[in-house]
Amino acid sequence: MTLETFLGDLSDYLEVNDLPTVSISGNYEQYGNGIYMSPYGGLYPMSVVTNDANPLGLDLQILVSNSSNETALAQTFRIIRLLRDVHNEVIGNTKFLYIQQKYGAFFIGKSNSGNYNYTINFSVLMA
Repeated sequence: MTLETFLGDLSDYLEVNDLPTVSISGNYEQYGNGIYMSPYGGLYPMSVVTNDANPLGLDLQILVSNSSNETALAQTFRIIRLLRDVHNEVIGNTKFLYIQQKYGAFFIGKSNSGNYNYTINFSVLMA
């Protein structure tokens, strides 16, 4: 499992559930309507006790952007429901020890193109 395969596996998982990801670590202003994923530094994995050797902990931001506020909100809450209960699950080639929502969904504003933008942050621990 690498950072690239982890993002690809999650992207495929969202797509199978009718939530196609437009870009991984891309510029949402460039693409318009869509779902964007971007990893960032997170949990120090040694602070977590697991039976798996060298777990990888990081945080993940998912941004939902859509010209319809209703669609953006609906997609945001579908993502939350889909990912919030992932525990000891293999998705694609990645074993997720957990995916845990950090905070509620945030409305971060309208983009220059007029899209409504919501962000969701998760802590992720992988084996």
